[in-house]
Amino acid sequence: MQKWFKAIPVMATLLIALIPKSLNAAVHNITIVNDAFTPLNSVVTQGDTVRWTFDAPGGVEHTTTSDPTSPKQWDSGIMTYDNPYFQIFITYTDPTGDYPYRCTIHGSAGMRDTLRIVAAPIDIDGDGILNQFDNCPLMQNPLQENSDMDVFGDVCDNCQSKTNPKQEDWDLDAIGDSCDNCLYVGNSNQADADMDGIGDACENCCSREGWFSHAGGMDVVNLTKYVSYLFQGGRRYYCLEEADIDDNGKVNVVDLLRIVTWNFQGGPPLGSCP
Repeated sequence: MQKWFKAIPVMATLLIALIPKSLNAAVHNITIVNDAFTPLNSVVTQGDTVRWTFDAPGGVEHTTTSDPTSPKQWDSGIMTYDNPYFQIFITYTDPTGDYPYRCTIHGSAGMRDTLRIVAAPIDIDGDGILNQFDNCPLMQNPLQENSDMDVFGDVCDNCQSKTNPKQEDWDLDAIGDSCDNCLYVGNSNQADADMDGIGDACENCCSREGWFSHAGGMDVVNLTKYVSYLFQGGRRYYCLEEADIDDNGKVNVVDLLRIVTWNFQGGPPLGSCP
């Protein structure tokens, strides 16, 4: 139970972060005077407030009441000098479009108006940059820093030093493939003790030549994974020295034939890792 209560503030924070926020929320003031709404045909953004103020001389009563066709329903009741104000809030879930309304007392005499609701510009992360212009819409970065000048800002770019608009990350270590010093083994710390550009996690990684699956034995499953890599866009092997059976620096069908021969025809041994 204590864990649940501790989690509530975190959950609340996440929910609030997902609520769209209008950067320019406004109050639209409409006066009711001389049997008319002024101004007419106001354009209102989701997140705005509409406020009617009774200002009619002579104490003539009026209302502001939505038409049955209006997407949002409201009714001020009788508005007089003793009850001069009424307002509604246009929520972010209220649909865009026209919201016709009238005075129920004088609507037949033409005392009608329409609010036009338009979509709100939103800023989900609350950094002051609208989502449509924000290079990291889910993470705050008001300065929009973007070192590699791709479409991702530095705070959400998995490779800040090189342009990588697709954000590929094969080993899912939060380091983009274009700047990962060990593509096939997760190494988010990018440790490289000898500074040779190859991460420690995959330095001298070859454990057995031809053992592509790194699970089970040197069997059909292992061979299938290699075929999938070569011809079906399957997962690469994290140690290419193991896949390069003839040690010529390339992984291709020649290497595939070597392992097929070894598996099914008693061909020459595959050799040891370099």
